[in-house]
Amino acid sequence: MDSLVNSIFRFFFIQLDKMGSKTAYIFSGQGFAFSDLENLSNMSYPLDIQNAYEKVFGRVLDPLVELTPATYQQNEVSAAILLTSTLSWMELSLDKPDFFAGFSIGQYIALYAAGALSRSDLIMLVFRRCKYMNEAAKMAPGAMVSVLGLAHEEVLELANKNSVWISNDNAPGNLTVAGETENLKVFCEEAKQHGAYKLQELPTSGAWHCPCMKPAVNNLVSALS
Repeated sequence: MDSLVNSIFRFFFIQLDKMGSKTAYIFSGQGFAFSDLENLSNMSYPLDIQNAYEKVFGRVLDPLVELTPATYQQNEVSAAILLTSTLSWMELSLDKPDFFAGFSIGQYIALYAAGALSRSDLIMLVFRRCKYMNEAAKMAPGAMVSVLGLAHEEVLELANKNSVWISNDNAPGNLTVAGETENLKVFCEEAKQHGAYKLQELPTSGAWHCPCMKPAVNNLVSALS
């Protein structure tokens, strides 16, 4: 799947280059650090995000100013932060890009930006996605680890051997692997032996973007329908 996504993006940029002066927006996922939240200290969650969150999760969102590193790492909370910051920025932006793309939740935001989803559908879909992913994560507790210094082929071989998966192909020598916790521990030990110079567990609450999320598929299909 990651190689397919990379191929799509390469095609996307090749076509963009051929078309001359065109603008594209590529929206990120939830890969931000707690220190980045300093820029949000003067912001609050919009009412529609608060209401959707409460409807899906049955509880109230903690104010942005009260967030701690432990709470912001929760899947649904980081999603609320991403929606708040990105939608706020979009309201201020005067640019009218020609193309839209995104990673993870950014795919949903790109659909909204392109006019394919309403704002209310975007927010509800993102939170329902979080809920179903959280449920899947409880069934197969896992994590994600950033791997620096190994070629794609090496990481893929070690991942297959240890029943984990490449979940993000960021750049040559920079990949993310996801899977169940115990399997990841063994993978990391072997990756060190093969010359990986950095292995860092990411601040996520589950093994996103890998087959551990398979239990979430049917519910998400229903939500999309």
